[in-house]
Amino acid sequence: MTEQLSTPIPAPTSAARSQSDWPFQESYDEQRNQFQQSVFQAHPLVSHLDFQYGDAKKGYFRIDIPWQENLSNYGQEMHGGIHAVLVDSVSGQAIYSLLKKDFGLSTVSLTTQYHRPFKKGVMKAEGWVTRWGRNVCHTQARLSVDDVIIAEGSTVYSIFEHKKSQRSHWVKERA
Repeated sequence: MTEQLSTPIPAPTSAARSQSDWPFQESYDEQRNQFQQSVFQAHPLVSHLDFQYGDAKKGYFRIDIPWQENLSNYGQEMHGGIHAVLVDSVSGQAIYSLLKKDFGLSTVSLTTQYHRPFKKGVMKAEGWVTRWGRNVCHTQARLSVDDVIIAEGSTVYSIFEHKKSQRSHWVKERA
């Protein structure tokens, strides 16, 4: 059972979705937003790559990243692998905004299409959930500078029950 979604994400309405094994929560409030921001900022990759929290909403996440010479390739444009990391990061965080406390996610498929080089400024990476089901979730992502699309991507994630003992040490108790 999957649901096709568009931005912004409507609240689930099916009675089946209130069952305890449905992995997605009904609401997204300021407390959840602050928790998600704190988890994002505690992630080691975030500080290593100088990702900056942009925005979060139910089923949506944005990261801002300034151009950095240390992340560039020989042509002095940001390395394409960083684009893929951004697609994965914003997509995972968009899904994470929807998950109930005892559920986790893992990337199954990641596709990135490159349109233009990123050579200066601040890139905005946005990800949003497009479809969800009990065990998988689909997303889209867009990377842009001043409304010019640099790259786009899509992901599929596996959704699973997540025991507290399996969480990364930097993730505190989940809201």
